[in-house]
Amino acid sequence: MAKKQENKKSTSTTKKTNNTEEETKKTAVAAKNTSKKTTEEKTTKTTTSKNNTPKSEEKNIKTSSEKTSKETKSPKTKLTTEKTSKETKEKTKIKAQEPIIDEKENIKTTYNIKDEASDNLENLVVEKLKSLYKLQYIHSQLDKIRIIRGELPAEVQDMEDEIEGLKTRMGKIKEETEKLEENIKYQKIKISELTDNIKHRKEQQYQVRNNREYEALTKEIENLELDIQLAERRIRETQDKIVLKQEQLQEAKEQIDEKIAILSDKKSELNEIIKETEEEEKRLNTMLNESIKNVEERYLKAYNRIRNGVSNGLAVVGIVRNACGGCFNNIPPQRQLEIKLHKKILICEYCGRILVDDDIIKAVEQEFAK
Repeated sequence: MAKKQENKKSTSTTKKTNNTEEETKKTAVAAKNTSKKTTEEKTTKTTTSKNNTPKSEEKNIKTSSEKTSKETKSPKTKLTTEKTSKETKEKTKIKAQEPIIDEKENIKTTYNIKDEASDNLENLVVEKLKSLYKLQYIHSQLDKIRIIRGELPAEVQDMEDEIEGLKTRMGKIKEETEKLEENIKYQKIKISELTDNIKHRKEQQYQVRNNREYEALTKEIENLELDIQLAERRIRETQDKIVLKQEQLQEAKEQIDEKIAILSDKKSELNEIIKETEEEEKRLNTMLNESIKNVEERYLKAYNRIRNGVSNGLAVVGIVRNACGGCFNNIPPQRQLEIKLHKKILICEYCGRILVDDDIIKAVEQEFAK
């Protein structure tokens, strides 16, 4: 009994293994069929995409080939049919290649248009940067001439202002002395009037009838004498003031004479320097007026705003040792590359100055050297 049960178990296991093997075979066959179908579909799609021939032409080719095969089965007819089929295939290939060639040509033309547009934009930016750097170059040359002159123009102006101040001061001193002299005259007239009153009161003393009137007249005389003393003291004070004013006047005159001598020397020095740099300054000013015309208004306003807001007068600067030529802050490599590409006008992130590469600087300097 035990052996029979073991035999039954072995047979059942074999049956199960056989069933599993059959199922795996069926799945493999189904996968192969699906792969074949997909490959066939891909080949049909590729042939249709390569050829790009309309269905009507393919039907005509098939019908013509079938007719020829039905009518004649001789070797000559076979050769002719093969030739015709080859010719049709070649024609279809040529027709399929034509749109691809057209597409390539269109792509080339679009790339050419894009390149031309980018070149035009780059040229415009380069011209704008050159015109701005020309302005800066001319202004820097004029600044050098002013530096050569130094502080002489400012000193001459200061001396002239001081001389004018001293002259006005002398005029005020003269006016004050005249007023003091008038005050002295007034005090002298007052003294004379007071003396006359004293004489009159003394004469009245001889005509009094009692001591009370006499004492009243003597008190009036004493008061008048005190007024005379006060007037005389004021005269002395004013005379002292007049003496001081005269001394101040003399000092002012001496200072004016000294400053006039110094001013004449400085003016002669300044005139010599102006004669040396006059021609160059005129030439630079004419060039400046011409270059201002070539710059747009918005860029000119921005340039003047930056130049006036900066201490050294540099609004357009180059890159010096990977840093801004105005504030000397570091410029990153990506920013330097953008400046060299000339796609747009770029400014320093720290000081706001317009940045220019070495090529534009060299081109402008060569123009001025000519």
